[in-house]
Amino acid sequence: MVGEKDNISLVDEYRQLQKKVLNNSLDEAANADPGPRLDAIYARIVSRPVVDIRAALEKLWFAHHCLTEEDDFKEAGNLIYQVCIALEAMSRKAPDDANVA
Repeated sequence: MVGEKDNISLVDEYRQLQKKVLNNSLDEAANADPGPRLDAIYARIVSRPVVDIRAALEKLWFAHHCLTEEDDFKEAGNLIYQVCIALEAMSRKAPDDANVA
């Protein structure tokens, strides 16, 4: 899933903003607290439905970020669960011959 900024994925946008916050390199013009923007991106990633492989990959990449950068096992587990449920539903809708390897 692509964000509104320069075709950057929401996960990459979240990471970039978080890096800026951690490095204290926010522009003087952007003095506003970045917390609400981070929260909004986070909420969009978590709440978006998994309707295709691209959406599943975005959630899995964010789960990876949650595990490796934030040590947030609960959210990573939630994201992985969402992907599993969606992929299971997609596989039920697929023709039988698509499930054969």
